[in-house]
This record gives sequence, structure tokens and C-alpha cells, in this order.
Amino acid sequence: MPRHPHGVAGPPPRSPALRDGPRLHQALDALREALWLLDAERDAEGRITDFRVADLNRTAAELAGLDLATARGQRLGELVPLARRLGHIERYAAIVESGRRESFEFSAPGPDGDRVWRRLRAAPSGDGVVVVVSDITAEKARERERAAAEEDLRLLAENAGDMVVRVTPQGRVTYVSPACEEILGHRPDEIVGRLDQEFIHPADLPALAASRRQLESGPELGPVTYRVRRGTGGWVWLEATSRGVRDADGTLTEIQVATRDVTERMLSQAEHAALHRVSEAVAEGIDPADLHLLVAAEMANLLDADGGRVVRYVDDTTLEVLGAWRRASLPPTRSGELLTMSPTWAVAQVRATGTTSISELSSGDAAQAGAGLRMGIAAPVRLGGRVWGAVAAAFGDPGDAPVGTPMRVERFAKLVELAVANADARARLTVQATTDALTGLANHGTFHTALADEFARTSRYGRPLSLAVIDLDLFKTLNDTFGHRAGDAALATVGTLLRDHARQADVVGRIGGEELGWLMPETDAAGALEAADRLRRAIAAAPIGGPLGMTASIGVARRTQLDQDPDHLFRRADSALYQAKENGRDRVVIAG
Repeated sequence: MPRHPHGVAGPPPRSPALRDGPRLHQALDALREALWLLDAERDAEGRITDFRVADLNRTAAELAGLDLATARGQRLGELVPLARRLGHIERYAAIVESGRRESFEFSAPGPDGDRVWRRLRAAPSGDGVVVVVSDITAEKARERERAAAEEDLRLLAENAGDMVVRVTPQGRVTYVSPACEEILGHRPDEIVGRLDQEFIHPADLPALAASRRQLESGPELGPVTYRVRRGTGGWVWLEATSRGVRDADGTLTEIQVATRDVTERMLSQAEHAALHRVSEAVAEGIDPADLHLLVAAEMANLLDADGGRVVRYVDDTTLEVLGAWRRASLPPTRSGELLTMSPTWAVAQVRATGTTSISELSSGDAAQAGAGLRMGIAAPVRLGGRVWGAVAAAFGDPGDAPVGTPMRVERFAKLVELAVANADARARLTVQATTDALTGLANHGTFHTALADEFARTSRYGRPLSLAVIDLDLFKTLNDTFGHRAGDAALATVGTLLRDHARQADVVGRIGGEELGWLMPETDAAGALEAADRLRRAIAAAPIGGPLGMTASIGVARRTQLDQDPDHLFRRADSALYQAKENGRDRVVIAG
């Protein structure tokens, strides 16, 4: 590198001026960025003490408040004292000595007294540097506004909607927060003093009792999910974290429970699994009678309905029951049975209108129908452009139907449509069995099969394998604020982004309600981290979620010798995802 040991005798030779050509001069002056060409000035021992301005463009002169003509040839430290105070001259000297480029940001007082932000990029050029300065004040202001909005949203999400309950070790409720009215439809005074098991679904009581017993030996338990009866009918899925309170002798005296409504998440996961089972049966071409019975049972169990049916219309007044499921306490219904439809039935309204229908029967009409079921929700099954039949769910009380039941019945009806379609639909059935209909990604079963296959391959050949688990932040807030259609649209858009960021050899899938997976063969931890962060930034920048926006938290794990099976690798990635959530969301965390 050139040295000028006699630099004190005069300025060093100037670099070729940027203004040697008029056209280049005009082009540089038209730039929005400030451009400086600086030559190093050295002392007798060759150390850089300052820089002389070899040239600058008009934007640089305007930003620094200088005269364009007189600035050339001046020492930078004297011309712009702020450059020395901020340590820029020392940085430039280091760039000259190292030959490496550098970029950094800084703030300084502006002409009107407000602070301005600049981004500075410097690169070595001979015995000097070329410096490009950009004004990023507006960009920084937008970042502050976005950060403030995200913090407000975080505080709102963390402090709204949770329900706190205090119970005795025997399960008697001593306190419940006012949020119970919104979540359960009960006033606090309707719950306090009663045993919590009076409200909990009978099928969930044994598991909840077993988990509660764990508090006798540990300070905290959770999260545990179970169903609680809503005051207006139906069931709410709660996710609860419990903490035991003990007296001085260590005896458990109280259980404090923090709960939140996860009904939509649980229903989405259960629906995903149920549709997958039905889709596989359709793809395998099982006997139609068995398929129709499977659809009726899967749908009824998903919705906790009292009955489910798949029917075919014989004519405008008569239907044939193709498959049916009812609770054991209700009168049975048989496949092949012909029924004359009442105009008040939901299936009769589907036949008349060709659209999904909801009907409520009076107690008298319900008793006349033979099973006492007062609500029916039915969706059409079409074949060749006509209404061929229907899929229907029945409830003993109108309040028992979960939110979103019509859309879920419609999705089962769509599978029945595929099952009764002609041979040209066979390829679509296979796709339905392996692909998530909303996002177009691999479904849960397909993804985990691919994970197991890739895990086995890496075991044989010792190749790298990484897994990323992606979860959309505050997805329930989006659903609650704008409805499930907005949530579906957001999931579909994120699915497209994930597919666009994945390589051809990667496997991407929807593995839960708002949870996606990204399997990256031949990828080490650094590569997976970089790819995941690119996706995270793309999601944050995409127009998703309306004014709320959308971000994602991502956990990444690279297969190591400690991972003895694919489930262990998945758990490590999922644990890293949980850490990303705990650390503030909108970030990527790699498993240790």
C-alpha cells in the first residue's frame, strides 16, 4: 500500500477528480446520495491524520452545508468537524489500511435542530476512500413507528382475553376473573363455589385429574388442554397452565390456573386430521358405504354433534341415508333407509336452494322427527352441476354447534363430492390425501412421512439435514378481529411465500392450524438459519392481515448425532419455536 512519509511538506497527490468529464459530472450531481472522494493525508511516519476532499457531488455539499467549489482540497476534519468527533476519520483510516469496505449508520443534529440519520458506505480507493452517504431519517422514523405499533399490539394480546381461576385442591372454584363471561358465557358468581368438574367435558376429566396430581410433587403444570361447557351451549377448548400454592408445611392449599380460549386452534387441528383420514380413504377407493359412514362419524365427532349423515336425494321429497352416526342414547338410523323430508329440515332446504342451510326446529317438530334434535346444518354435495345429496350435522340444542360449523360441514361435503365423482377425479383424490387444501402445501401426514424418509437417508449417508417449524404470530387475534376468512387468506399467502422460498429438493407442509414445516435436506445450520430469516422478513413485508400486519416466529434445528429419531429432531425445532415466541415473536431461533 502506498505511503507518503513526507506528507507534512504538502498535500498528497490527488486521486483522479470525479469531474474530469462533464457527463459524469452531471450524472453524479443527479444522485440522491452524497458522494465524497477523499485522499489520505499522512504524517512523517506514514500515519493517516486526516483526509483531503479530492471531490464531492452536489448532494454532499448540500447535506454538509458547504460550497461545492471551495470544499475541494480542504481537510475533512477542518471542513466537517463532526466527522472527527464521530470517529469517522479513524474509520476511514482503518478502511485504507485494511483494504476492506465498511457500512454503518449514525445520527447527528440537523439544520433545524432535529436529529437526522445517515447510512454511510465507504470503500478503499488508492490511498484514500470513496464514501457514499444516504439520508435514512424517514426510514428510521418508519421503523420506530412500526416498533411502537408492534409493542402496542403485543401488550394488547398479552393482557386481553385470558381467564384466571383459583380452585382448592379438591377442585372447588374460589375465584374466576371477569373474562369468564366472554370465554364461557358465565358470570363469575355462577361459577364460584362450584366444582370445576361440573363444567368440564366428561371425556377430559381423567386426564385433567391425572395432571392435577402432578402438582402434588411439582410447583407448576402446563400447558394442558380440555373442554369446558359454554353457558349458551357447546364446548370451549381451554389451554391452561396451573401453579400450586403451598403453606409453610409444604401442603398444597390452592391451585392457580391461567387459561385461554384455543377452541379454533384445537378444532382446526382436529379437522385437519379428520379430513386427512377421510381423504386417505377416498384415495384408497374404499367401499362407498364404509366411506359415507366414516364421513358421518368423523364429522360428528369433530363437532361434538349428536348425529351426522350423508344422504342422496331420490327426488324433491325423498332422500336415501347413505351413512349415518348417532349417539348411543338416540334412536338409531340405518344406511339405505328412505325418508320423506319435512320442509323444515336443513337437508330439505339444501335441496331447494342448492346452498348450505341451517334449520332450527321447535321442541314439537324435533320430537316428531324422532330424535329430539333441534338444529341441523347441511351442505350440498354436487355431481355434474346438480345437487346430488348432502352432508348434515345435527345437535340437540342450537347452542351446541361450534363457531364455524357450516364451513366445516362444507369441507366434508367437498370430500364426498370427490368420492362420488367420475374416474377423471381420481387424480384429485390422491392430491387431496397428501396436500393441504388451503395452502397447497403437503399436509401433516405427508410432511412427517417425508421427514422420516430424509432422516433415514441422512443416517445412512451422513448428510446434513435441517428442519424449520414456522408459526404465525397472533393468528387468533387476526381471526377474532377480521374473521376466519381473513385468517384463511393469510395462511394461503404465507403458504405461497414458503413455497417460493423453498428449493426444489425441500419439503414444505402445513403441520397444524397456523403451523408450517420446512424440511431442508443437504442444509447445515447456518444455511437453514439464513433461509428461515429470509422467509421471516418476506412474511413481515407482505400485505397480510390488514392493518394488523403479520409476522412469524421460526424454530430451526439441524440434525445431530443426539437425534435418534425424527420426532426428536422435530421436538428440538418446536422448542426453538417456543423460545422465539417467548423472546418477543417475529424472530428465528436455532436449537442448541
